[in-house]
Amino acid sequence: MKKEKGMHGYLNQKKKSLTLYVIINLIGVFAFYLLGKALEAPMSTYVTITAVLLVVPLGFFMTGLITLRPWFSISTEQMEEFSAVTGDWQTSVTSYDLVLTVKEKQLYAGAVLFSSRELVVYTDGKNMNLQQRRNELSEMLRGTGYFTGVYMTDNWDSFMSRVKANVKADIGLSNKDELYKQKERLLIYSV
Repeated sequence: MKKEKGMHGYLNQKKKSLTLYVIINLIGVFAFYLLGKALEAPMSTYVTITAVLLVVPLGFFMTGLITLRPWFSISTEQMEEFSAVTGDWQTSVTSYDLVLTVKEKQLYAGAVLFSSRELVVYTDGKNMNLQQRRNELSEMLRGTGYFTGVYMTDNWDSFMSRVKANVKADIGLSNKDELYKQKERLLIYSV
C-alpha cells in the first residue's frame, strides 16, 4: 500500500523509493555513458548527452534522500499507543512522519495531534533547541492563520500526556473542518 504524506510509515517508504530511484538512475547514467564511449561519432554524442541529462533527476533524488536520511518513522508500538488515544480519523485529526521546513531548517515531527487548543508535536530532538524550534514553528503557522499554541517535546511520555489532555478537551467538538484545513496547511511545509 502506497503511503501518503502524514501516514505512519510514509518516511521509511519514501526513503526506500528514493534509494531505488537513485540506484536506477546511477545504472542508467553509467549504461548510457559506457554505450556512448563504445559507439562512434555522431551517435556517441547523443548517447553521452542522454547520460548527462540523467544526472539531473539523479541529483533530485539524492537531495531528497540526503534530506530524509537522519529520520525514521516512529515505532509501530508508539503509533498504536498514539492511535489508541486519538481514535480513528473521525475522532481526532492526526499526522505522522513529517519533515517540515521551518526557517530553512528541517524539523522532524514523528506524530502530530491537531486540537482546538494547540498543535502537539513529538520530535526526536536531535541537534536542536526545542524551545527555539517550537517558537519558529509557531511563528510560521501564525503566518498561515493557524492557532498560535504549539507544544513540542522529544519525550514520548510527556507527548502522550499532552495528547490525552487535548483529546479529552476536544470531546464533543463536532466541527473539525478547521483542524483538517490546518493539517493540509502543515503538509504543504512537509517533504
